[in-house]
Amino acid sequence: NKKSAQGLWGELFLINQSTDVELAVSSWHTTPNDRYDFASGHERVEVKTTTGPRIHMFSHSQLVPISGLRVTIASLILNPSVDGQCCADLVTQVLPKLLADNTRRNFIDQVVRTLGDNWNSQSGFRYDFDQAAQSLRFFDAMNVPKITQPIPTDVHGLKYQSDLQVVAEMALTDFDSNDKLSLSIFGLA
Repeated sequence: NKKSAQGLWGELFLINQSTDVELAVSSWHTTPNDRYDFASGHERVEVKTTTGPRIHMFSHSQLVPISGLRVTIASLILNPSVDGQCCADLVTQVLPKLLADNTRRNFIDQVVRTLGDNWNSQSGFRYDFDQAAQSLRFFDAMNVPKITQPIPTDVHGLKYQSDLQVVAEMALTDFDSNDKLSLSIFGLA
């Protein structure tokens, strides 16, 4: 499934370039259906990938403000490339950075839950690593265009696309020292 492989690629990319890989992996969602990709304390990070303009699909619940939570959107524009890296390549780069056996096991378990048991034989979809790094941007979920009127209580699973090309990016100064997960994924902690 191209969509789940592309999304997983983005999550693995962020884990791989994080300054605290152990924290990133321990904060990574336990099922592909969790509301956010990463959760630690008061922080949530949702990874969005696209191969086109910076327009991403959100579930409405990802954009509804929750008191006390900081929700950061990490947006990547991916460029398919025959010379690029696939999910298995990123996994093999992350594994040596994980010191604890149980963290390594949990990490592989999560990859298997998303891609299946044959994850390491799937060369699959390849994306340009350097281009992804250059395209990485962070956004405060509070600033992402969203439906603001109350959703009827009997309407569920609402999803829509939001254009982040018009949204101000987050800067390092938007985070404070308690935002360890965000700072680590930002690549600066």
